[in-house]
Amino acid sequence: MDITKVIVRKYEAEGKNNLKGFATVTLDDELVLTGIKIVKGSKGLFVAMPSSYWESDEKYHDIFFPITGDFREELTEQILQAYKETKNKDKEKGKSKKKHDEEDD
Repeated sequence: MDITKVIVRKYEAEGKNNLKGFATVTLDDELVLTGIKIVKGSKGLFVAMPSSYWESDEKYHDIFFPITGDFREELTEQILQAYKETKNKDKEKGKSKKKHDEEDD
């Protein structure tokens, strides 16, 4: 399967906890996966698959997940790249807005 689209939404309370955002991934323009978390851990950013709590064993289990290490790596790379691009766009918007506000003074 090919990753055909990645959309990242930054988490509004960024900086207040380790959750940095959410990703939605489209595979082969036919299947959409939502609820993928972007989390800051002790070794940097990582991607966490959506999970559900199972009362039978009192543990969380991923709802969906990559089977191969290669696909997990590709998925992680594309999601984290999209997250970085989203952060950069937000920074540029902030600079542009600040410059525009200064010109109005």
